[in-house]
Amino acid sequence: MYCIMLSDKFGFDLDEIILDKLAKNAQRYPVKFAYGNSNKAN
Repeated sequence: MYCIMLSDKFGFDLDEIILDKLAKNAQRYPVKFAYGNSNKAN
């Protein structure tokens, strides 16, 4: 709750931040390679 209030006070758009993070993760960890694989990504 505190993070949401703080982001609102400083004018951050949480929807945009979350969608950007999801897009970056989708590029870094494609489903076809990551699904069913428990190996570390690095």
